[in-house]
Amino acid sequence: MKRILTLTLLTLLLIAVIPGVNANAPVHIYRYSYAGVEVAIENPYEIYPEQNITVNVAMKALVNLTVSWMRMEMYTFHNLTTEETLFHNISHISTPTSLFGGQWLNKTYEVLIPDFAANVLYGKMVLKWTINGTEETTTYERKLTFIMGYLKNVELEKLKNEVERLENENAQLKENLTALLNNLTEIRNRYEGELNGTRSTVAVLAITTVFFLATTAYLVLRKPKQYW
Repeated sequence: MKRILTLTLLTLLLIAVIPGVNANAPVHIYRYSYAGVEVAIENPYEIYPEQNITVNVAMKALVNLTVSWMRMEMYTFHNLTTEETLFHNISHISTPTSLFGGQWLNKTYEVLIPDFAANVLYGKMVLKWTINGTEETTTYERKLTFIMGYLKNVELEKLKNEVERLENENAQLKENLTALLNNLTEIRNRYEGELNGTRSTVAVLAITTVFFLATTAYLVLRKPKQYW
């Protein structure tokens, strides 16, 4: 049991830190790789306002380098003004940090999505690093903008759920109506058969009666007269 639990935890850890591995849950992974550095940012793809989401930021040094800073600003659109709004900052690296080739720097952040958030969630990442161990020190700086996910409309989701519920009820009513019509048809056919049988019996009895009366009348009329 402990072994299974350990393997499960290791699998979840690998999913969190290795780019290119996705869990079954809908997630979005933004990847950037250039000049000895690799970045992966993972977060939920479907997001609701007033929701706490987990943002995993992972950086890997492909060579020996020093990262001056890496920070990320998170933006959305205001549902009333439709203006771009900064609502959260992540400082993954705020002071110069040396990383050797193959080293990961991974951290998870909890972020509260504001209630006014609408449409999309996107990030702006600022990254500056210097490759070490070369004759000429080379410094790179990048400013990157990327989509992180989209905001789901709570009221619209409620309406969709209500429409789905009504469609299911309508389908059930149609099934019930079809079953009722089938029952009525079966009852009608059964009673029509019984009625036809009754009519046939009455007709036979009527014919038999008429025939009996005619025979009786004939016999009476054909009876020989008696002379006294």
